[in-house]
Amino acid sequence: MNAYIHLAFRAKFFVNKGYAQTHMNKIKKRDGRIVSFKQEKITSAISKAGKETGEFDLSQAEKLSNKVVEKLNQVVTGIPTVEQV
Repeated sequence: MNAYIHLAFRAKFFVNKGYAQTHMNKIKKRDGRIVSFKQEKITSAISKAGKETGEFDLSQAEKLSNKVVEKLNQVVTGIPTVEQV
């Protein structure tokens, strides 16, 4: 499932559901721009991967997305880059 989590930050769409608490409110894009951190993008990418492989649904994608954010809260300080995520 690590591949699915890695895909999470490449998403361009979002899903509006309940998400994990995070201290991060910004993220640094590959082009250097600082933009708002949106967990919805993680959820969307994970959901798309799960749908494509048939391994899990949106509900599981949301749970995985929360785990990603919880881990980020533990290991990242300051504004993370998409590569760090």
